[in-house]
Amino acid sequence: MLPWYDRAIDDPWITDEEIIESFTPLEHKFRKLKESGYSTHDSPTLETLKKTFPGDDDIGPKFSHFILKWRRLGSKRAPKPDEFLSNFRSKQCNEKYAFGNAMTVFSNLWLGESKFGGVLTGYSVHPDYYHLLPDVAEEARNQYHPDRLCHAVLAVKIHQSPELEDDLPQPQGEDQRGQESTQSVISTPGADVPEKETLCVAQLGPLMACTGEEWAKARDKYDRDSLEMPYRDWEETGYGVVVGLDDSSHATGPVFVMYGFSEFVWDDPCNDYEAYTHETIYWCDSKRQEFPRIRRLYPACNQKFFLAKIADTMEDLRSRKQFDFEIVAAQRCTVTRARVDRSDGSIIPNDIPDDGVYGPEDEVFPLEE
Repeated sequence: MLPWYDRAIDDPWITDEEIIESFTPLEHKFRKLKESGYSTHDSPTLETLKKTFPGDDDIGPKFSHFILKWRRLGSKRAPKPDEFLSNFRSKQCNEKYAFGNAMTVFSNLWLGESKFGGVLTGYSVHPDYYHLLPDVAEEARNQYHPDRLCHAVLAVKIHQSPELEDDLPQPQGEDQRGQESTQSVISTPGADVPEKETLCVAQLGPLMACTGEEWAKARDKYDRDSLEMPYRDWEETGYGVVVGLDDSSHATGPVFVMYGFSEFVWDDPCNDYEAYTHETIYWCDSKRQEFPRIRRLYPACNQKFFLAKIADTMEDLRSRKQFDFEIVAAQRCTVTRARVDRSDGSIIPNDIPDDGVYGPEDEVFPLEE
């Protein structure tokens, strides 16, 4: 029986040291498992947990309870931005879990401010490399092919709209309100459109915004040289921040923001380890007209887009200059998983068919006592 109240999860003022002190002997073993290379979301399946820890029928809920504690570690302390960016650049994204692990060490990262859309707005990114998901549910859930990368790395087909299911509502044509069809891709003149039609990216997490009068009050109180920026002062935009990959699979390329049309809905994460479903967000009405809030950075934003570039490199966002959103694709594009090409080690869009298998049957994690 898990406790209904756990200070390590529910106390907003608890420190990292106190969270670690609260670990049970089993949770210390879970911690070794996580620190050995499995990042927060690419965790072992329930079947694997049962083989690694035989004889415990409640191992799934216990591991899920531990994960709630694990995700809070690092929330009270964080490296300086230069330290984080150095670590971020050093991780090769074709190493299955290394990049995801690098994303668990900061709480909020200041990006800058922009007048794009008509209102001066401050932006930050909250760490969650699982924020953006591929369009197809089966592809989103199947984690365990040896060549398929975790959700930290995605592929975007710039000039291709997703093939939505027939029963999914979608805007068609243009009505008197000027709503657009999802079947076109519009590039803004002057935008730095990638040379390749498919863009492989590593994701940082959701783009957060503080806009209008709220930003006018808040913009001078933040230490922009720190990663510690209170989450409560920001609102999610629906976009995620992603970084283009170079030829060596490092995330050193342009910085983009991309709108998320898919999400995981967790039914009961404390009691059922795998109780989640992949769903398309509620983005249009019964007449298949897109809601006004979709593909907007904030409610009063006067422009809509799916993918836009905000900087040539992460370092460019370290300045205090305002940045712009250079629209690459106005309408929704296809998003897939990515995989490693074994012939040269490069990262390419996933083309491995899903077989419904969510983990090797004989996988067991060796844990030292």
